[in-house]
Amino acid sequence: MAINCAFHAGMIADILDAEIDKVFHTVSGRMSAGRFDFSINSLSSNSPYLLEVNNSQCEIDAGFETEEYFLIVEAKMYGVEDFLIRQLYYPYRLWSSKVHKKVLVALMTFSNSTNQFSFFLYDFENLSDYNSIRLIQQKNYIISPEEITRDDISEVFNSVKVVCEPDVTFPQADDFNRVVDLLTLLYENDLTKDEITTKYQFTARQTNYYTDAGRYLGLVDKIKNSGSKEITFCLTEEGRSLMNKKHKSKILSLIQRILKYPVFYKTFEMTLQTGEIPQKDKVSEIMSSLNYGDKTKNRRFQTVRSWIKWIWNMCSD
Repeated sequence: MAINCAFHAGMIADILDAEIDKVFHTVSGRMSAGRFDFSINSLSSNSPYLLEVNNSQCEIDAGFETEEYFLIVEAKMYGVEDFLIRQLYYPYRLWSSKVHKKVLVALMTFSNSTNQFSFFLYDFENLSDYNSIRLIQQKNYIISPEEITRDDISEVFNSVKVVCEPDVTFPQADDFNRVVDLLTLLYENDLTKDEITTKYQFTARQTNYYTDAGRYLGLVDKIKNSGSKEITFCLTEEGRSLMNKKHKSKILSLIQRILKYPVFYKTFEMTLQTGEIPQKDKVSEIMSSLNYGDKTKNRRFQTVRSWIKWIWNMCSD
């Protein structure tokens, strides 16, 4: 689990400004939040709501202690643009009433694409005010994998055997890091469409776009339950094999899967020739030469450019 890796690599100790052998992993799991009152802002008026919590459940991914601090960590195995404050506030209130040391809370995110751990350290300025949360520190860490060089990427490009487009909707998923994050989620568990939408803070349409991207690459399978009609997504055998690989091999395998399709191959080839990622008109010309319709070109050219940009972003030199 990423949080254990962060602990043993010394990231938690660095955040708490402590020696690694002076930091202890003491708490995790589901527990009662106890009883407390708090205020929360109203969106419709200037008067806050006063709420009472009576033994509601909360879950702590990990709690770490030093002599001075108790740090509660909420961990996400993907990048987030927003999160539910409750996931930090309820554990904060619980442990503020139990320990006499300073309680800190942190959101940790991990990107399987970049190997980056990001920590957002928060404090609540007013114990009883849900909205008094403030960011006090943000730190990024990378456990350096084998570097991916231009020569590595060129070797993949030169070895690619271009294949016909699959019988799956052409992808409309502009952030390839989120495609990788989705693969990470599915590596842990098969998920329904609704679970992906909720866990990943997607809209239903975004869930369709990003699961279609995984299916386009041959890494995700879509299964419809004949009885309930519920749709579940899982990794294919190729997807699970790829996600089992070490970081460098995994990224190069993803690059190979992107470049084996004609539009990505030709766009990348043009990038090698010109030294820059082609603009919309050039990508549209490539798509026209491959008999893509106007509707596909207008909606998908940005995905082509974004995925090619992601390939180069994986390069260390």
